[in-house]
Amino acid sequence: MLFFCIAFSVFCPLLWVANQPIQANIYIQELMKATNTLFRTILFVFIAAFAVAACSPDDGIDGLDGIDGINGVDGKNGIDGKNGVDGKNGTNGKDGARGPAGPRGPAGADGEDGKDGIQGPAGPRGPGGPAGPAGKDGENGKDGNANVFSSLWKSITTSEQIPPYPIDLLNRVKDTVFDGSNYSIGGIRAPEFTPTRLANSVVMVYMRYYDSNHLTAFNLPYVSAASGKVSTVSFYTQPYALRLLRFAHDNSNTVKLNYSLQFKYVIIPKGLVANARSNGVDLNNLAQTAAYFKLED
Repeated sequence: MLFFCIAFSVFCPLLWVANQPIQANIYIQELMKATNTLFRTILFVFIAAFAVAACSPDDGIDGLDGIDGINGVDGKNGIDGKNGVDGKNGTNGKDGARGPAGPRGPAGADGEDGKDGIQGPAGPRGPGGPAGPAGKDGENGKDGNANVFSSLWKSITTSEQIPPYPIDLLNRVKDTVFDGSNYSIGGIRAPEFTPTRLANSVVMVYMRYYDSNHLTAFNLPYVSAASGKVSTVSFYTQPYALRLLRFAHDNSNTVKLNYSLQFKYVIIPKGLVANARSNGVDLNNLAQTAAYFKLED
């Protein structure tokens, strides 16, 4: 390869010179100089190649390593890269074995008292204690008529009508049949007969004839022989009305309620009824009842 390069570099200029006869001398001189330089260069290359071959490690013992040079200055740290995406959370591990119980802590503060529970059944009665000393008798209180009501004398014909009770049971007399018995029946308005009052009171009803010769009052039920036949005048109460009945004992219904009859009703709380009877008051007697409860006629 080297020989080819040398031949090419020598013969190419000669061909050119043959075509340029005028400058041939000058060029030959320059060519000789170049050829001389080329041979020197080739000679230097061969000598260098021989020197390298002569220095092969197989020929001599390697010399001692030279002293390490001073370390160079560290370069600047590069810019941190972006954080990578967080990986998925791993599966939770199984609970470990339960450890031994720790020491007991101090007692907490008392909580609020809970609501009282339902009262349980009464226990057996205990033995009676010794009797205490007798106290002094208090002064007798005055008898009162609190919550006792007495109506005026009312007749069937002069009584006011009260709805929603039927008009044929108020302010007039009519015939009716109860359980196969014939009655003469009428009604009187009684606005004081409230359901609560009737449930907690006793009603006393009294009757009298409205003339100067018959002012004596009789309590109901009242039995007489009016019109030559035995009959009974009785009553029953309903809210806001007093019902009056007359029954002939032969069931002929020939003895009627008389329009000249007058009636009075007295409403007495049940607790006061017991007190009156314990004091010997005959509640069937209007005079005693009025005197005890201080009622006006």
